[in-house]
Amino acid sequence: MEDTNIALPLIEPSVADAMAAIEAAEDLPEDKRRHWTCSLRIVARALGRPPQLVPARWTAVRLPISRLHHAQMGVTAKTLANHRANVRTALSWFAKEDNVPLRGAPLSEAWAKLNQTIAADAALLLTGGYSDRDRGEDHAPFIIESARRMDELKTSGAVALSLRWRAPSAPRPEALQAAAALCSAHPGPTPLYIEWSDGNGEAVRLRSRRVRVAAEEDLVRALRDLLGADSVHYVKAG
Repeated sequence: MEDTNIALPLIEPSVADAMAAIEAAEDLPEDKRRHWTCSLRIVARALGRPPQLVPARWTAVRLPISRLHHAQMGVTAKTLANHRANVRTALSWFAKEDNVPLRGAPLSEAWAKLNQTIAADAALLLTGGYSDRDRGEDHAPFIIESARRMDELKTSGAVALSLRWRAPSAPRPEALQAAAALCSAHPGPTPLYIEWSDGNGEAVRLRSRRVRVAAEEDLVRALRDLLGADSVHYVKAG
């Protein structure tokens, strides 16, 4: 019969890694190295796991360590308190030496890049999808695979600026002339589209061959003030 209780290896530094680093740290006094590794080993044993399977993060072990009782370990309450203090100090030292994250496992390279890209109030293009299990659900979570900042997309030409309207609410000729002047005064790498619909399913999308714009916020704001907020959008180029 298959054993379903086999412990999987950690995906983050373990107490065994911390012990190895402490033992190799020549700048630490010998008695401190001995006390720290001893406490780490004893506490891991009290938690019922080998050091290789105990995370070397104080935030991960603080609660289970607080539940240990000195009588069950066969030591005095003062000795257990000393072990707890040694473990906390040792893991704090190891976190600084090995850049251990405060919470959770270290991010992979791809997730670290994603974490640096996504920021509050940032304009982003998110790509990803839905898992087969959640597809079709009303509130299925969207799984993000990559993120690109809008500034990067604008300069690369991956997004375009679209001026759109539908009959019978087309802008006045003088408004269109003013919009054309604004676009010409802000040259840049972003393609410009003109989209029109008659409201009955007939639509035209034209790409300007002559005009590309620097789609900065001042231009977008001026165009929206001129043509209306619903008439100026970012769209995928191509």
